[in-house]
Amino acid sequence: MASTSADLQWFLVRNYHSKLVKRTGGKAFSAEKGNLANMHTFHNSGYIHPKTVDVSPAKSGKGVVVTTRKPKATTGQVAKASLTQNLRGANSSRKTNKAVGTIVGKYRPELKTLAQARASSILRSQKANKTTKAPRFRQKKSVAAKSA
Repeated sequence: MASTSADLQWFLVRNYHSKLVKRTGGKAFSAEKGNLANMHTFHNSGYIHPKTVDVSPAKSGKGVVVTTRKPKATTGQVAKASLTQNLRGANSSRKTNKAVGTIVGKYRPELKTLAQARASSILRSQKANKTTKAPRFRQKKSVAAKSA
């Protein structure tokens, strides 16, 4: 479908596609790959734009994978059409967010903040929860003070 215009593609998939989630109240969401905002709009659609960006968690469980689509790839080049960059989250989340912003900012600047927000939420979900210690009570001293 890459040889057709983006408007025609949107006209064909806007009402029905497999990743469309319709809710009562007029909101429509989309779970397609390349849709950073998960909103069912022309601007955010990952199906129709020749330059799509996807931020997803790494398979190793640590870090983020940024996938961009090469704009000059033809419809037959499925495997060669995407460029994948693995960003390890082990260094720091700030460095990873800056790297995501640099990659996406050069490719599609209007999606930079959405990509950084997605990357930071993924990195936050990968963090281990801190274990809290049970509170320690001073029972011995309080019991001794009551008996005296």
